[in-house]
Amino acid sequence: MATNRRMRAVVAALAVGLTVSGCGSGTSGVSSADGAESVANAPDGSDCAGRDMVIDRDGEAVALQGECGTVLVRANGVQLYIDSAETVVLDGQGIGVSGGQADAVILSGRSGRSTIESVGSLAVRGNGMTVDAREVASVDLTGSGNVLSVEQATAVTVAGNDNTVRAGELGEVEVTGSHNTVEWTDTPVEVVRDTGAQNTLSGPR
Repeated sequence: MATNRRMRAVVAALAVGLTVSGCGSGTSGVSSADGAESVANAPDGSDCAGRDMVIDRDGEAVALQGECGTVLVRANGVQLYIDSAETVVLDGQGIGVSGGQADAVILSGRSGRSTIESVGSLAVRGNGMTVDAREVASVDLTGSGNVLSVEQATAVTVAGNDNTVRAGELGEVEVTGSHNTVEWTDTPVEVVRDTGAQNTLSGPR
């Protein structure tokens, strides 16, 4: 689908931008994502109407209603609510986000908390983050010291260290890092791979 191709292109572009510039809290408005609108120009509680949005000022509290395109947070201490988004990218410290659903979520930075009902693909690249979700299609944990709680996940990959995953139902799990804990409770996991070191994987098999 065209929407999915656009989403993948945006995610790739933003990921490159995050790698190059790192986390920060400037006041550059829309410079982080061409064509995006700074939340300074959109009243709190406004309808995204498919637009891309950028939050780049520390300590903002923002509620975005309706269907958003890409929501990029490059600041610290931001509190964000979204109804729906194609892509959510968080790059900063102490960011809190809650919402209904997102096709893709990318978490960088440190010590944030995300509570999103439904996520297509979740990439956790930061450290010390807490994520709660009802359902996630795919999870890629490459950071360290993160905690993920999910009712249902199709596939989970853990490449970082000292992470904890607690799930009700998992389709498959692969762990390549060290000192990680993955627990599931509801049904046997179809595929379990552990090529890392000193990991703990427990649940019905």
